[in-house]
Amino acid sequence: MSGIDFARFFLVLGPVALTACVIVIAAVGLLFRRQMRTPLDRVGLAAEPARPEGVPLRGAAIVALLVAGLFASGPLGLDVSLVALLAGALVLIVSPARPGELLRMVDWVLLFFFAGLFVVIGGARQAGVLDIFLERIDLSAGMAGIVSIHLVSVVASQLVSNVPLTLLAVPLLERAGSDLLWLSLAAGATLAGNLTVIGAVANIIVVEGASKEGVAVPWGQFFRVSVVVTALTVAASMALLAAQWQLGWVR
Repeated sequence: MSGIDFARFFLVLGPVALTACVIVIAAVGLLFRRQMRTPLDRVGLAAEPARPEGVPLRGAAIVALLVAGLFASGPLGLDVSLVALLAGALVLIVSPARPGELLRMVDWVLLFFFAGLFVVIGGARQAGVLDIFLERIDLSAGMAGIVSIHLVSVVASQLVSNVPLTLLAVPLLERAGSDLLWLSLAAGATLAGNLTVIGAVANIIVVEGASKEGVAVPWGQFFRVSVVVTALTVAASMALLAAQWQLGWVR
């Protein structure tokens, strides 16, 4: 929706993503240092030895083409979704598995959840449910806008999740016409979603997946880690985007 191509998005937010990864690893390592010293077989998590599997050549080639296509999508004037669909179609063509077998592996419940979520958020946008938060976003292309979008994302994402928040904020940013604000929303909403289990659909997927494997993730334990991670990563994101703005790399 912003018109920012894949390569530019990657170059600007790549440092934010890498910094956030380092913070997550360090925070989890520090907060769970005692548990990490315990051998897996003593906590009931010992599993069968991993069996390395070779990556099929055709699959690796398609992934390489996909990545190249995403980076080339801007200069070629292609939509990233079209590149992804073409790669998916190519997988169906060259895979020895039948398409029906592959389609049965799709998490349809999750897709229906997303579809329903977008319908609800469309209604919320029309009803002005989150206007009290959205009206507080500073749309100036500078430090104030960066901080404003990040802080509003931290609060609002816990109410409607970060993807719906992004959709609700899109009309405001379309009027502002600033790449800096678009990228601040992309980074801020993503990182803000880490604060609570319901802050991002990704969190819900992980918690449900862990539950199916017999591992409970209590909200309190999740929050003990997430509040540290979110505070540090959001601060790092604001600092890195502000530095790039000051250097004139993004406006």
